[in-house]
Amino acid sequence: MPTTSSRPTIGVALLALLALLDISWGIQVPLGLVDSADAPPTPVMGLFALIGVVILATARPALRGNRTAAWVMVAFSVVAAGFADLPALFLDAPGWVQAVTGVAVALTVVGIWATVPLLRGAGAERRIARSAA
Repeated sequence: MPTTSSRPTIGVALLALLALLDISWGIQVPLGLVDSADAPPTPVMGLFALIGVVILATARPALRGNRTAAWVMVAFSVVAAGFADLPALFLDAPGWVQAVTGVAVALTVVGIWATVPLLRGAGAERRIARSAA
């Protein structure tokens, strides 16, 4: 059943935008928008892009009620934040990279929190709405 709540929609939108950011790293370096000294190695950028593509591919099915797609989207978002963004905060990355990745980690947490209703069983949103009323 498709979601009608705005909270999960906002969460999926945040995770999809962050996936686009992960994909964009692989485009920014060849175009010269990011100094190659500041960029992760090419295989790592390829992995980021692949993770981003998986997140984007699962966004629409997740919003349509596919719990498996929602779980895959959240899991890959955790992997993206854990292996792509967090290391940049602790390694000797430039300040602007640390700022972007810090915001990305915070938005990932918010996005995952917002998608929690999609991860619950069928009819969970109705049960939540009934219990709140």
